[in-house]
Amino acid sequence: MTTYLPRDRWLAATLPALLTLLIGWLAFIRPASNENAKILQRVESQGPLEARKALVTRAQADREVLEKSIAAKRGNSASDESVFDRNWAMQQISLLCGVHGLSLEKSAPDPAAQLSPALKDALPAFSARGTAPQVWRLEFSGAYPNVVKLLDGLQQAKPLVVPLNLSMQTGKSERRPASWVLTLWL
Repeated sequence: MTTYLPRDRWLAATLPALLTLLIGWLAFIRPASNENAKILQRVESQGPLEARKALVTRAQADREVLEKSIAAKRGNSASDESVFDRNWAMQQISLLCGVHGLSLEKSAPDPAAQLSPALKDALPAFSARGTAPQVWRLEFSGAYPNVVKLLDGLQQAKPLVVPLNLSMQTGKSERRPASWVLTLWL
């Protein structure tokens, strides 16, 4: 039977630890330090800090100009509010759905829908100016508070949009947003 001296025991214990440290350095620390050096070199090659700040400021100014241009183009919808225009009304509905986070999935005329007598009486007044209003069916999905905001937005919209009916269908999973069907007179 062999007896090991305390020195041999310490050597046997430190050898695996040293081997583990060597493998760790080769596998993890060395590649990470190489990646760090590459990132530092890339940052230093981009130029001085003032030049980078100027580029960021210029990009922000360009973004503001584009946002103003988009807002101006969205604002130029219809020039004559006295003439009914269904395309303008549909554009406003689409914008309101986008603003309130609703996903408009389908829109089509609904010839089977019945108008109330008051709306039937008002139909000739609108038919004389522009396009005649029709009943449309919109299918979209989203949360209840967003649908309420959409209906408030329709009330304040410039083109005449009259909500006739709203129905909701929930999915099998509560994680999916509810599906909505909105019938409009526009």
